[in-house]
Amino acid sequence: MSGRTANCRDDEDVILCQAYMEVSQDPITGISQTSKRFWARVTAIFNKSKNPSYADRGQRSLQCRYSDIEAGVKRLLHSIKHVESQNPSWASEETIVNNQSPNCGTPNSTGFSQFSVDLNDDDDNVGGSSSQRPIGVKKAKLKIKVEEERSKDLDKLKAQNEEVVELMKKAAEDRKHHFEMREKELYLKEQEMLLRAQKVQMHQQQIEMHKKNKEVAREDKILARDLSSISDETVRAHLQAEQIKIIQKRAQQNQYLCWMLF
Repeated sequence: MSGRTANCRDDEDVILCQAYMEVSQDPITGISQTSKRFWARVTAIFNKSKNPSYADRGQRSLQCRYSDIEAGVKRLLHSIKHVESQNPSWASEETIVNNQSPNCGTPNSTGFSQFSVDLNDDDDNVGGSSSQRPIGVKKAKLKIKVEEERSKDLDKLKAQNEEVVELMKKAAEDRKHHFEMREKELYLKEQEMLLRAQKVQMHQQQIEMHKKNKEVAREDKILARDLSSISDETVRAHLQAEQIKIIQKRAQQNQYLCWMLF
């Protein structure tokens, strides 16, 4: 594009426009930044991408140059529309350039090389121009935000589900432990009752054994009496009857034991 100042190169204009588009179409920080921050990033990308032999450009210089390019593009688009309205069927690029509207200026006109620069740092006017970034950037950021919120909700729901599962596991373990303790307690009570019954039975057996021993001792004493030494006939007859009774009882007991053994 002719009519540019002496210190502006075509390849630098291309790099400037590419840097501007790269920063403005960033789906992460494309619209969430101040004008200073926006142009600082454009300047950094421009100076990094340009020919190393060229001098670095400042932020203000690039803002001014971009405004110049933008104004020229607007005049060119106006000219294209004007030529197409006159004879759209045969309009060529050369015709479009040669038949620009007198009111919109030409590449060599002072309206193209001399321009007003808006240095307002309003956050809502990023880049110092009235041009707006593609609407897809906002949609992309909104989509990312929705995905992030959805991911957070899913993570939160997953954490809640895991917490419920852990609570259910703990409740099941507590119930199992309670049942085991209850069964153990019942078993111990049963064993305690069994021991008590055994003690009572042993005590009764001891009482019965004591009675039997006492009875055997009494019978042995009766059997040991010498009937010939007793002068009283009544007493002697009573003792003799007791001795016979004891002998018969023991004979029956011995017979029962022999039957049990054989």
